[in-house]
Amino acid sequence: MGKPCLSNEGYVFKTVWTRVLRAWLPAICLCLASGLLLVGTVPMSSGAPASGALVVAVELDATSFFTPRMGGTPTLRVAEQMYENLVTTNVDGTHNPVLATQWTVSPDMKTWTFTLRRGVRFHDGTLFNAAAVVRNYELIMGPDSLVGSAFSDVIGRVEAVDDSTVRFTLKVPRVSFIEEFVGERRAYMMSPTAVERSGRDYGRRPVGTGPFKFVEWRPDDRIVVERNDQYWGGAPKLERSSDCTHRDRDWQYSRSEQDIARSSP
Repeated sequence: MGKPCLSNEGYVFKTVWTRVLRAWLPAICLCLASGLLLVGTVPMSSGAPASGALVVAVELDATSFFTPRMGGTPTLRVAEQMYENLVTTNVDGTHNPVLATQWTVSPDMKTWTFTLRRGVRFHDGTLFNAAAVVRNYELIMGPDSLVGSAFSDVIGRVEAVDDSTVRFTLKVPRVSFIEEFVGERRAYMMSPTAVERSGRDYGRRPVGTGPFKFVEWRPDDRIVVERNDQYWGGAPKLERSSDCTHRDRDWQYSRSEQDIARSSP
């Protein structure tokens, strides 16, 4: 089984957290070097991470990475490293193309058509295309989903127009369709091949398209993801990201064992 992710001996897997990588890496590294950074209310370890990785210590373990059933900060924090939406929404209401590069909406706000990014593959090699989007929404609106009725009350049909075009036909007009049903975290894209292969175990063997890919999950110990060198947006600079779980709050003050500590709300 190996040593725990956080222990009295200071044994860790050096890891990184995606939002650090994508948006705050320069500032984080500067603060780490000066020993000034606080995340939440927990003190940071001094010194920059070695070997291109960083430890993130957390209080609670994740639950399931089957996206239609995802919930809770510990799960979502790791999921956002592995998964992506078609489109995301900024605080100011503007939208960012991610797995979809452009989209149009009919005048009555009931038909939304998305052009998909070409050449993207899931971490298992499965091609990301319109058929994959259709399958994901079948799962989102299916019986095993926590949001099935909410989605199916609005979405009447999802169809692949061609390999790189998907069309949503709504039952009712929805101005906020992207925010509520496309950029929502339960609309992260999963590999249909992996879902089929793993069945009910998929929640512990996630496969997405994001900048990091799943490595291992030891319950109540660690979740490790590693750099996706084939990422369509360019490979991240850091190599690994791990959330290391410790339920005893005393771990928060063991500086030698972590680079970032997160307190769950």
